Amino acid sequence: MAFGIALSVRSRVRECTPALFNQVVDSEQTARACAEIEDALEKVKRGELSREDFEAFKAEQKKRLAIFTPHAMFPKGRRVNKDAVPSGLSMYDVDHISLTPSPIPEQSSPTRSLSPKGEGSSYQNGGILIVAHRRELLEQIRETVEFFGIDMEKEHVVVESIQKLSRGSLPLTPPKGEGNFNPSLVIIDEANHALAETYRMLWERWPEARFLGLTATPCRLGGEPFTDLFDVLVQSWSVREFIDKGWLSDLDYISVKGDSPAVRKVAGLDKRGTDGDYQTRQTALVLDTEESIGHLYRSYKQFADGKKGIVYAINRDHAQHIATYYQEQGVRCAVIDSKTPAKVRRKAVEDYRQQALDVLVNCEIFGEGFDVPEVEFIQLARPTLSLALFLQQVGRGMRVSEGKDRVIILDQVGLYLSMGMPTAERDWQGMFLGEIKGKGLPLSAYRMTEIEMA
Repeated sequence: MAFGIALSVRSRVRECTPALFNQVVDSEQTARACAEIEDALEKVKRGELSREDFEAFKAEQKKRLAIFTPHAMFPKGRRVNKDAVPSGLSMYDVDHISLTPSPIPEQSSPTRSLSPKGEGSSYQNGGILIVAHRRELLEQIRETVEFFGIDMEKEHVVVESIQKLSRGSLPLTPPKGEGNFNPSLVIIDEANHALAETYRMLWERWPEARFLGLTATPCRLGGEPFTDLFDVLVQSWSVREFIDKGWLSDLDYISVKGDSPAVRKVAGLDKRGTDGDYQTRQTALVLDTEESIGHLYRSYKQFADGKKGIVYAINRDHAQHIATYYQEQGVRCAVIDSKTPAKVRRKAVEDYRQQALDVLVNCEIFGEGFDVPEVEFIQLARPTLSLALFLQQVGRGMRVSEGKDRVIILDQVGLYLSMGMPTAERDWQGMFLGEIKGKGLPLSAYRMTEIEMA
């Protein structure tokens, strides 16, 4: 990933180094502008300043800030994706914070908050523990920390998997090896998984630490609340706002029709797994057929031929059947799943990044956190009732990248009928509190409504 910087709207864009980034962020000019924006926002909350006047004031202040441009290359100092450049130092924007935020409970326990991906945080001297649940996520987090010039050993930063932590195999010494590792801040990536029992042990192990959860989807299929682990939900912009501000790629959403054979098959799925989603065995029996896979390929050929993408399959057999069919048609693709050996998985991902592969067919992996901005299409070949799974899979294609103005979503099973569009407004606070389930409407109910309305 390239990162560009321009010290003003009219100045030349150049590639940003970690040293230059830290220099600009730590400057008095940046601190002063951001402090004044925060003060103005407090006036809005107290009713002393209108929202319109605040927006105008903030726009003027942001002109004093450097412009940081993610995921772009800068030949001869010109932005390739100039339309996707947010103005001002967007990481310091505070206007996405609700003017009537949920109060943090008055209690003696450490603060625990659930935040959208990309939110920053501060920490004390005890060190930082960053937790993730996938090998690829751990590697990406370490690379990001290093990119910003943070010395993990010096700053007592540990990046570790929840699997290793749950086994108790993490050394109880900080990176320097001096005393017990007792983090003052624990950051949990993809915190929508934090309700699992393996995560609860983090609170038990470090009860005095502050906990910050990061997720783009604070919801659960079964509707379980997050309030037993987190005190407050800090919401960011909506998906549409992130697209409009240039931080996410726009999308072309292409789906099968509501009366298509695929939708009728999904509507007939009447069995559920232990997680409340469609039963994998029945789903594969209905959709893992030569006819259905042939339709997948024809859709790919018509709308995304030659583009780089990810196909989400029902199970390992379904993924292999799709890959074999695509390969027979001359498509450069490979299968990756949760049981693929680590070396094979790494090689496939690297081949994909280096243009040796065009399509990755997968199941049970890459639903979250997989960060390859060059993804140009997402093909949804498995139905689900999980809103989180739907949005996470679509989100893998919404990273911005040079030469990519939008991502193509091929919805082969009519998920939008039960979930709504990825850009739809959602009541995240209600889902955080457990008042609303993160669950789509079964297509059988949709078709019944459609028939009754006809």
